[in-house]
Amino acid sequence: MSKEAEYRARMEALGIWDEAFAGAVHDLCMMERDQAKTRTAWRAALKAEEYKSAEALSELLMSQDRAIQMHRDALCLTPKALRRLQADFGAGQPGAGGGGNVVQLSVLDKVRKRREA
Repeated sequence: MSKEAEYRARMEALGIWDEAFAGAVHDLCMMERDQAKTRTAWRAALKAEEYKSAEALSELLMSQDRAIQMHRDALCLTPKALRRLQADFGAGQPGAGGGGNVVQLSVLDKVRKRREA
């Protein structure tokens, strides 16, 4: 199962998947692939004892990690975001503080704001 399919399955299990998220999930997977390439280059720089290069790559890795974490959080793919959804909307259960459509709209708004920024 590809990463995109895995994320889609997780979002479907939460009841928040919509085709509008396909682009955001694809972007997240591309960011993760870029981070993996950066991590490989960082390890190679450490082995070659190129410490200035490794330091610059380390900073890049940290910024990529922050961006990926924010993207995952916006898509409700982190435990923290899931707890927030459960608290705000009653886990998407009708009659328990909100329905699944309310959850979808909230998450979709967050994704749109991220893409506009």
